[in-house]
Amino acid sequence: MKKEKPSVGLEKMTRRGFFSRVAVGIAVLTCPSYVFSEAELYVDKSFMSPENDKRRNRDLTDLIILHTSEGNFNGIYDVKEKGSAHYFIDDRGGVHQVIDDDKVAHHAGTSMWEGRTKLNDSSIGIEMQGSHKKDITAEQYRSLRNLLSKLKRKYGIKDERILTHSMVSYGEPNRWHPKPHRYRKCAMLLASPKSRKKMGLGEGPGYDPDVRAGRLVVAEPGLEKVLYGSKSPKEPEQILSPTDEIKVNTRREDKEIESLRRYLIRTKMFKDYEIGRLEGDKRTPYSHAGKNWKSPSTYYMIGKRLHKASEIDPRKLPLGTIVLYKAK
Repeated sequence: MKKEKPSVGLEKMTRRGFFSRVAVGIAVLTCPSYVFSEAELYVDKSFMSPENDKRRNRDLTDLIILHTSEGNFNGIYDVKEKGSAHYFIDDRGGVHQVIDDDKVAHHAGTSMWEGRTKLNDSSIGIEMQGSHKKDITAEQYRSLRNLLSKLKRKYGIKDERILTHSMVSYGEPNRWHPKPHRYRKCAMLLASPKSRKKMGLGEGPGYDPDVRAGRLVVAEPGLEKVLYGSKSPKEPEQILSPTDEIKVNTRREDKEIESLRRYLIRTKMFKDYEIGRLEGDKRTPYSHAGKNWKSPSTYYMIGKRLHKASEIDPRKLPLGTIVLYKAK
């Protein structure tokens, strides 16, 4: 009896391809909470938000906004409870849907792009497990690339309209910033050309349209350089914002100063700076920084927050305030 030859398709199937197809079959048969698409994208729907059924459909979808969770996988439970993203991608590349694509997710917060506010009404939000200070994993890039490809096709969204939350978020006027301002760092590293290439995207916007139009001001120049300019995204720890908290030991003053000094050594922005404290016979900014007490390069730390001299009245600073000023 003549032995039959295997089909050409099976004969040419690679070992990797075979196991890939087996995995797909198992997922489809045993995991009804997963969805499969032609781009080999698996979407877990077991974390759908209880808010999903209450949310209305969007009339427009022309933006995708990327976020970082600033924590571990447990962050998905908060996202689920609040319905604060459409998708959550964990550090192993797992894609979890939280809100239906066509519905509103409360992810953008106080936001503006090209003069338009309330961006929840016109965007899809994707939360990446991780920190704004660290790049996401290769598995996350792979899954994000496939998810973005799917959403771009579905809504006809152009590459330049895929943004990070740091690009669109802004702060309302307050005691430190009298005008609406950009300041947030969420997902800032994903704005770099290198990261966008890994996501399968072309170039992003080359400037902030709302800052250029005068609708907003820049509260953190270092952040703007990461998003649009020449600042290296490999060194996010070198960008110190006035809104950042500095973790220092406040039990003993000498340890606090030493802890802060070690922190500043890693921060090129504060190279060659001196540190002083308003106390004893040196109760005034002038007694430390001299004529530079109100210079744009001088900073004051009240409690655990850092402020530019231009944002406060240095003459009314409380005792214990730390002064950061350039060495003479």
